[in-house]
Amino acid sequence: SNNEKKLTEFLARCRHLYKEVKHQQLLIDMQLSDVFSTENYDRATWFAFLLACCMNILFICYYTRDGAKRVYSSEAQAAVNALNFCQIIVSFFTFALFIVVRGPVKYQIYKEAGYSTVSTLLHTATDAMTVYYFGYFVVCLLGMFHSDLWTAILLLDVVMKNTTARDTLNAVYYPRVQLAWSFVLGLILLYVFSCFD
Repeated sequence: SNNEKKLTEFLARCRHLYKEVKHQQLLIDMQLSDVFSTENYDRATWFAFLLACCMNILFICYYTRDGAKRVYSSEAQAAVNALNFCQIIVSFFTFALFIVVRGPVKYQIYKEAGYSTVSTLLHTATDAMTVYYFGYFVVCLLGMFHSDLWTAILLLDVVMKNTTARDTLNAVYYPRVQLAWSFVLGLILLYVFSCFD
């Protein structure tokens, strides 16, 4: 809202960025940066999205219905199981990579803010992105062991990858109160016009 607040926010973000750079340097010094890097993180998330697309394309091509039961050919089912297994491995790698690359930085930020050790660990573990990647891994497991239909949810990862898709959701999320009242007004108008029919 004013230049002073902008400068304060800029300095806070610079401190966070400095912590990320120091952590990346630590990973380089420990010779872990070849595996635990932001490039590998980005590649792994895109590969996971590609696997989800492939599985859902197989569902579209080979899905048939026999009463209340879904039926696939044995070849299609074997391909889906193989892709799902790969998806579980990639999603676990992505989750582990996120924890190693981002977790310590988040921990330091919360610790610097004055939280206790337990509270810092709790805040780090319940960070939005940590919960997202853990949930992604759980959905992959559900797709393998519960129902193939869970893999359709994995396609929503496009929101994390594309700013236009994210902005589309934000266009509904941020004015949610106004949209809810518009819906209520629409229901009232429908009721009023139905009374005079």
